[in-house]
Amino acid sequence: MVPWAILWMVFLSGGTPSGGADLEGLLATLDDDQIERREAAQAQLVALGRPAVPALQAAFAAPMSSEARLRLGEVLHGLLPRDPTDSWTGGEVQGDLSAAVRVSGQDSSGIVLEVEIRNVGRAPAGFVPIRWWNLSLPTESFVSNLSEGRMEVRPISGPYPGRVERSRLCVPGPFRRSRLELGPGDSRCFRCRLDPATLAPGEYSVRFEYFSQRLLGSPGNLESNVVTFAIDR
Repeated sequence: MVPWAILWMVFLSGGTPSGGADLEGLLATLDDDQIERREAAQAQLVALGRPAVPALQAAFAAPMSSEARLRLGEVLHGLLPRDPTDSWTGGEVQGDLSAAVRVSGQDSSGIVLEVEIRNVGRAPAGFVPIRWWNLSLPTESFVSNLSEGRMEVRPISGPYPGRVERSRLCVPGPFRRSRLELGPGDSRCFRCRLDPATLAPGEYSVRFEYFSQRLLGSPGNLESNVVTFAIDR
């Protein structure tokens, strides 16, 4: 449990922005049953600004659910000043953009895969946000012709003798893509929860590919780093 009394003192020592009295409630709501309430609480924490950083860092060090930790980490990531390439572990750089994939949470309820697209250059860079991505698993894939990228999960060890794939075509409703501008060091994060029951016990690698060739007119698609995780049950 978060030591709220200490947390509140740390928050006050950094200066209290308007609405600061709701800090405890906002942190608790990051784990609310309703996604709308979780997202609203996350946005309100961001609005508290940098004076809230010491209190948020103290909360981040306390025990919490993987969902709350993921959202609070995003809040701190947006509030803390950073160099565009500082501690960046993403893949190739293309047109000042780089993609990083990570496993940001893993428990019995699911595996949280997160993709971050960052401008690691020194000038603004155009970017089309990700609304959907194709998901490629060892035995089946989910594909949409409107996706902005592809997440690929490959077995490193386990019972798979080969790649026997069944594809499901997922075509969401029509929409208009909007292009936004990322300033130097700015990034956007996108995530999904993978059901561990869809994978056999073993070790897996994860890679993400952003369709920048089609979306941004780049010479090729933007490929992320590769990370691994294990299923043990």
